[in-house]
Amino acid sequence: IVPYKHSDSFLMDGIKFEAVYMPAGFGIIKSYELVSGTCPEQYNEIVIDKNVQLELGYQLNIGDTITLPTAGSKTEDFIITGFTDNVETGTFYFYVSPAYAEQGVLLSDIPYSALIRVNGATEMGLIDFENTVYRLALSQDISRNQLYFNSKFCSSLISGSGMGGVLLATLFIAFSSGIVIYSVFYLSVSNQVSQIGQLKTIGMTEKQIKRMIRKEGYRFCLFGIPAGITVGIIFAYLLEPNGITIINAIATSIFAIILGIIIVQISVYKPAQIASNISPIEATKYVGNDPELKESRVRNRKNHIRLSPYSLAVLSEKQNRKKHNLTIASLAIGGILFMVGATFISSWNPDSFARMGNLEDGEYYITINHNTLVNPKPYGISEYQVDTPFSQELMEELQQIPEVKEIYATERTAAIIEYHNEQLEIPIIPITPDNQKEILKTLPVDWTYETLVEQDAMVILGTSVQKEVYHTCPSIGEKVTLRWFDGTEHSIDVLIAGTSEKSMNEGFYLPKETIEKLWGDMDLTASLTLSVPEYEKVGKSVESKLNKILSRHPDLVMETLQEVKASSANTIHNTSVQVYGVSAFVIMFSIFNLTNTLISRISTRRKEFGILESIGMTKKQIKKMLLHESVLLIIPCLIITVVAGTLMGYLLVRILSANGLTYFQYAFPFIPLLIYGVCLIITPIIISAICLKIQCRNSLVERIKMAD
Repeated sequence: IVPYKHSDSFLMDGIKFEAVYMPAGFGIIKSYELVSGTCPEQYNEIVIDKNVQLELGYQLNIGDTITLPTAGSKTEDFIITGFTDNVETGTFYFYVSPAYAEQGVLLSDIPYSALIRVNGATEMGLIDFENTVYRLALSQDISRNQLYFNSKFCSSLISGSGMGGVLLATLFIAFSSGIVIYSVFYLSVSNQVSQIGQLKTIGMTEKQIKRMIRKEGYRFCLFGIPAGITVGIIFAYLLEPNGITIINAIATSIFAIILGIIIVQISVYKPAQIASNISPIEATKYVGNDPELKESRVRNRKNHIRLSPYSLAVLSEKQNRKKHNLTIASLAIGGILFMVGATFISSWNPDSFARMGNLEDGEYYITINHNTLVNPKPYGISEYQVDTPFSQELMEELQQIPEVKEIYATERTAAIIEYHNEQLEIPIIPITPDNQKEILKTLPVDWTYETLVEQDAMVILGTSVQKEVYHTCPSIGEKVTLRWFDGTEHSIDVLIAGTSEKSMNEGFYLPKETIEKLWGDMDLTASLTLSVPEYEKVGKSVESKLNKILSRHPDLVMETLQEVKASSANTIHNTSVQVYGVSAFVIMFSIFNLTNTLISRISTRRKEFGILESIGMTKKQIKKMLLHESVLLIIPCLIITVVAGTLMGYLLVRILSANGLTYFQYAFPFIPLLIYGVCLIITPIIISAICLKIQCRNSLVERIKMAD
């Protein structure tokens, strides 16, 4: 359990600050991390985010004094004892001492909250976790409305939550790994045909040959899997440091060992079968050519093709068609996954993402500052609305700002419903022409909007969300007691006339006529959205004017597009790192396969290169031939990557957009594809050049003799 307090945000020179108290270094519950200095101990000592220096325009050092506003026109001097490096959110946090948490102006009137971590919670399902918390709360006489769950942690407990993408990536990697392993052993068997034939000549059985190949696979597992697990843990830590625990690492390692052995044994099955079927006579005749090449040679005797680096590259491709196709398949899998990931990131519109929710129609969002931790009003925002926070005077002040083109007001309020011995504070949303069509679809056949008005009935949209929030939800046909506040408490029984399980506009809806009947002429404006067309140019100026106006309205708080963009940029960055990280992991296997194919192809053709050079082919022509061979590998791979990857990426974006994530707007990932293509083209050229250079260290005669 960690004690915790935080103040309301406040402004100084247009910079938003917030005071926080929580002890540092509190074990498994992560608090703030110092990048330099020490924790505050005395009343006026603080630790502050080092990034605030950029906003202030001057440098801060440990021991410096900074003056911050505290109440009204009053200020306090604080001594900096340390710095943190927080993720940019638009708000700069400073951490105070225990003495200030008890006596300071910003925090003394705010009650403590407790950050609690439940033992064994990560092993529970969501329902078990919630029930455990409720039992603990009940044993300490804590009511449910005083509990706040970590939504991200709860999401992680949902069965299968986030595992679909992980499983898909795992299957991609496993399949790609299988192709690489198969290719390695296929090439190994191809290069050892003569040796296998000799072993059969001296009495080695087919069963023993299979066992030999399989043992070779186990030997690879012995060295490769531990190395892979080590690299994987390091890679995972770089992607998500908080996801690494000893239990997770052990469980994942065991799974990786089992999966790795299975994949290796499946992959070596076919090469082992091929090796066991080689007869001693075939082995003596084997020269590494496929039947297709023999047929092409027959045709060539009749047609007499002209020899050139390109025609020799084509002949080599036919000779090694199976290896060639395996390499293309491996590269294409990695390329397709990369294209899908790149399309996902490129199509993620940061501006649209930041505007999802409150800022869809504007750049500034002003709402009632209802902090349930500081001031837990039972009837929510309706207790503020009694005093008309969005007064006519305020509206006139806002309208006088010349840069503000439109002001959109949103009406809603709050009430309490009594259901199953629970008191649930709910948002009350009026039915309007914009949402009426969706509302009417939930009603019984013989019901109309007029029936709703006559019956004072309620409609609930998005019951699945309501159950997540309240852990219960009334059903259609049930009656609940509705309690509301307009300066005085009232109650009435209302019928639930309709419900929908899923909706993008979840909430509790009443007809406007019913709301007027219950709340009278009370102004139910809950928020304002201000549209500023020239936001990029005049945004800071408008924000300064709005802050000055809102300083006289302490019950209101403002959210800006700039703040939301700063916060969402971190989300996009983290997601990009993870998506490209998984893609790079798969591509790495593909590159291994490509490298293995190229090295094996060149190392087993020393005699061929020597003979070609002896009959007059220059080193430049050999390099050109190898370049053509690389092109014959890369071009099909790029075509498959672009066509299939673009199609799958486009479908992914369309599916996401159709499911409400409208900030995904398809954009072709031209630059990532260009970088991928350049790397794919350069890699085989470099590998071929290095291998050829190493071979050319020996004389022509030595190379021909070495191959014999």
